[in-house]
Amino acid sequence: MDLVGIENEAEFFPAGTLSDVLKEELQDITSRWSELDKSAHPIERLSRISAQTIDALRQSRNTADRARQTEIMREVHHALVSSLGYTWKTEIVSTALSENPVIPIVSRVADASGRDALWVFEAPNSDADDEATDPLSICFQAEQFPAEMQEGALLDKAIEEFLADGVFELPNSPHHILVLGFSQIILIDKRKWPARSVLRFDLQEIFARDDRDTITVMACLISREARVPDQGTPLSDRLEEEAQ
Repeated sequence: MDLVGIENEAEFFPAGTLSDVLKEELQDITSRWSELDKSAHPIERLSRISAQTIDALRQSRNTADRARQTEIMREVHHALVSSLGYTWKTEIVSTALSENPVIPIVSRVADASGRDALWVFEAPNSDADDEATDPLSICFQAEQFPAEMQEGALLDKAIEEFLADGVFELPNSPHHILVLGFSQIILIDKRKWPARSVLRFDLQEIFARDDRDTITVMACLISREARVPDQGTPLSDRLEEEAQ
């Protein structure tokens, strides 16, 4: 199973098991989705934005205009969120930190019981202008908040610094978080975050190669249909149980 571009950091899945599990489960997964219309097919949706994403990354690298860079990456992030089956809707939510500072999320989805299952964060472009910067090490910027909420905005802590106490301690905390970076997506699981275990998806590597198997794996691990289905057990849960 080709997993180039997907990094199993700090053993989000037990070492050596992810490839074997996915190889066994892939046929069943794709057969479930095979009768879906292309507009509703998670793999087809991701495949359609491959060229668009690579072109946008190139444009962003070739401009020194920070405003234009931000505009390009916002377009990429909108396309990614949509192709993964989520709805882009910016909201400002309170954290569980002292004095309850607020943070921005760009999408949230609830499970069948109505409980928040997943939030999506957008990490702003780094000040270092370096796409290799870890999105988790970046702080939110004032521009991501409405003017009337900037006073209470959490701007002095990187994403990785407030997740444990600020998000996962909330009464209705999400089980998963997706972080959108310049050229990567990071999947965080509440249960695995104490060990800093995450899955990283390198958009340049995955979409430049446009390998069907890799895009299929990406869809099976982070699309809404896999992570937060309208009914039944999340497909991603089954994959993780098999890997364990």
